Amino acid sequence: RVADRFTTQKARLILLDFLISELMAAKMVACNKPKDTMHIKMEESPTAGELKKMLLSLGFPKPPDNITALQLFEKVNGKVREMHSRAPENLISKPIFTASLSPTQFATLEEVQKELSADYSLRRKMLLTRLDATIQSFSWSDKVKHREGEMGELYRRLRSVMKDKPSVGIPDLLAAREDAAIVEKVSSSNARAHTQTSLNKVMIGAVPDRGGRTDAMQAPPPEMPSWTQRKPDTGGGGRG
Repeated sequence: RVADRFTTQKARLILLDFLISELMAAKMVACNKPKDTMHIKMEESPTAGELKKMLLSLGFPKPPDNITALQLFEKVNGKVREMHSRAPENLISKPIFTASLSPTQFATLEEVQKELSADYSLRRKMLLTRLDATIQSFSWSDKVKHREGEMGELYRRLRSVMKDKPSVGIPDLLAAREDAAIVEKVSSSNARAHTQTSLNKVMIGAVPDRGGRTDAMQAPPPEMPSWTQRKPDTGGGGRG
């Protein structure tokens, strides 16, 4: 932890000497280039951004600078337990995974997660490629040639949010609840309540049989006769 690095007087003196030297160097640069003002841009890391969102959601004020990570998460844990005790019972179901894992098991779980993530990433890339090809084929129609720009802009806006890498990780597994194991059919009434369109009510009549069954197809005739070994010449057939 960062706070443990400055527990001794010697370590604090070294830090103070470094900061003073940096300040002196900055003043010298500012004197040599008085017209150029110094702009310090602080960039927030993704981890710090998510931590900030969590604290704001829980109603925490800005934590003091001298608080340690352990103290901060202990306060967060206590706040979450307090809110959970006041919430209705059916708001959050029980966790699926309740066991404890050793460091070796966590390493194995991480390897499994990486392999599954690579597999599903490949599947997503294939589906997105097929989607791109399908949308591109729509632009070949004469009816939409004068609207290619409008269609392309609309598709690019929707396509930009479709990522090929899954966002599910080990934290999602540890935070999964029992209701995550309930998988409804895509044809169920609850799922169809948000996916029904007027196209679903169009009844397609009888269509001609286009074939294509592998068991009803015959192999094509060979293009060349099969090769056989040449028979030796018997010597007959000449005039006597």
